[in-house]
Amino acid sequence: MSIVFKKITIKNFLSYGKKPTIVELDRPGRTTFIVGKDLDDVSAGTAGNGCGKTAILNALVFALYDKPLSNISKESLVNNVNRKDMEVTIEFEKDGQPYTVRRARKGKTGATVFLWEGTKDITPDAIKFTNHKIEEIIGFPYELFARVVAYSANNKSFLELPTSSKQYANQRDIVEELFELKVLTERAEELGGWIREAKKDFKLQQSHIEQLKGEHERHKRLIVSTKTRIKEWDTETVIEKETIKKKLAQIEGIDIDKERQLHEVLDTYTASLKEHQAEQRQIERSVGTNVKARKKREGELEQLRAAKCPYCEQTYHNNEMKILEVEASMSDLAAEMTTLENQLMEIDEKVGQMGQMVGETAAKIEVSNIKELIAIRGKQDQYKDRLKHLGEATNPHIAALEELDKVT
Repeated sequence: MSIVFKKITIKNFLSYGKKPTIVELDRPGRTTFIVGKDLDDVSAGTAGNGCGKTAILNALVFALYDKPLSNISKESLVNNVNRKDMEVTIEFEKDGQPYTVRRARKGKTGATVFLWEGTKDITPDAIKFTNHKIEEIIGFPYELFARVVAYSANNKSFLELPTSSKQYANQRDIVEELFELKVLTERAEELGGWIREAKKDFKLQQSHIEQLKGEHERHKRLIVSTKTRIKEWDTETVIEKETIKKKLAQIEGIDIDKERQLHEVLDTYTASLKEHQAEQRQIERSVGTNVKARKKREGELEQLRAAKCPYCEQTYHNNEMKILEVEASMSDLAAEMTTLENQLMEIDEKVGQMGQMVGETAAKIEVSNIKELIAIRGKQDQYKDRLKHLGEATNPHIAALEELDKVT
């Protein structure tokens, strides 16, 4: 396996600005050596620190693995002056086949990555799938690449790594990847998986046996329960039939048309009775008014005969005319009372007769109100339909019992 990194193009990445910077990495027959010169600060000569050498290495690793070599967040990789349109393109060959990876952030479409095999776009439909595809092509996981190919002093050295770890970079994974020993570990893990699966399958079989025992017991209980429901359904159906027959007998014994006529007559009598009772109350109020007026006139006459004013009780002269006037008023009240008493006797008789007629008519009625009468007519058809349905119905639990009997 051979990998040759040909060229890297950097834009708005760390200290590199919006003007694309192209670094040729492959010079046939020669070694590429990058030297940094800080031309902005020449006070102590041309220094080499902070000129962007490590940034090139970070850009290469970022383009391939979607994370830098240094301990820095991906958001911080974007140039802090322009703050957008960061883009890194790496061109390389794997066993003579050319590939191109272009990775960008903070552009118009957000974070993107594209992968070409020669001129053919082979980019999968998601960034994580593209990252996985690039790693397959490179043939190195990030941790191995960062310590063997693109080594940085910012990463822990091989001897500083833990011997093994499931979460972090470790010596065991790197050695296995480097010497292609990972197959043995994978086989051991696969064998261990088979053993775990066998144990799990054994437990499942035991659980299945216990489940079958439980199902058998439940099946027996279902049979007993279903037989009980069959008996209960038969009993309830017989009881309901008898109840409906009794209700139909009661309903059929009622002459609905006659009941309706009686209700109409009762309504007429009741209305007439209410009118007579209202007239009776009016006459009784008139009688009461007459009695009060007569008492008042009697008191006035007594005062006048004693030669006193009936209102202020002072000596009253020439009272003969007033006495005659009061006596005439009392005579009128007596005549009015006689008329009222005759009217009251007459209306009392009418109320009594009408009350008797209301009572006799109400006694003939079997259904208390019209609404109930209408409901009875509707219920009669419902009861007949229900009785017919019950006569044709079969016990629904019998089929369930037959199905249970089929299960062995």
